[in-house]
Amino acid sequence: MVLEIKVLVQESNIEELMSSIEDLIVQHRMGASGKLQQLLDEKKTDFKLGVYATIDKCATLGSVHTYYSTWTIPCTPEEFIYFNTFQDKETRKRTDSSCEIFDVLAAWQKDDIVFSLVYLRMAKFMIISGKETFYLKALKKIQDDETVTKWLEVNISIENPSVPHKDDYKRINILKSGLTYTFDKQTGMTTVENYSNVVPQVPVGMLLLKPVLGSYYKSYIKNMVTSIEKEREEKKLDYEAGMRDLLAGKSLKYSSAS
Repeated sequence: MVLEIKVLVQESNIEELMSSIEDLIVQHRMGASGKLQQLLDEKKTDFKLGVYATIDKCATLGSVHTYYSTWTIPCTPEEFIYFNTFQDKETRKRTDSSCEIFDVLAAWQKDDIVFSLVYLRMAKFMIISGKETFYLKALKKIQDDETVTKWLEVNISIENPSVPHKDDYKRINILKSGLTYTFDKQTGMTTVENYSNVVPQVPVGMLLLKPVLGSYYKSYIKNMVTSIEKEREEKKLDYEAGMRDLLAGKSLKYSSAS
């Protein structure tokens, strides 16, 4: 399966996708896309959380959701990335109670990009039915100087017979998604910006989605920061060791599957 996906990676041109995601994030930060509705604006709080979205209708795909979100957290990009990848099942459930399975199925490195294949399954959350997705993640450090460290992550859905659709769970189609993690070395804070263009299989409009997404983001970020601080105090955060494990194929021990 990994060899098949590697061919797909080459065909899909990840570098081009990364450049596209970075441009889209900058455009939305600058307000170039005026069609997004503001769902949440808590810029005066500790996390400076903002969430914006819109829903478009597509004849072939159905409802396509576009999201732009941004928040600030007191950790490095490496800590966030490591924790998001390697937290055990119990910790992940505390961070995101709707997460049932988060499996890193394979990982490899090509040049300065780290690739991984991820299967994610989410339980029903409020009015949102159970979901699953199988996707390719690519990570790259794009800046590291005296003042700033910056990472770029992109995600795109993959279909493969070895990961069939599960009954009773709707498959999310990630058309194009990505994040930038910008760490200010003076303040010790990381600004996360996320752009996502997805087919989420959610048969509700923006009016009903607004309170659900607002509740999810606030809970997720608060729990994530609390867990990272706890892991840091217990000296469990080691990004370099974690990446070595990941690339050596040891990631399955971090599987959240029952």
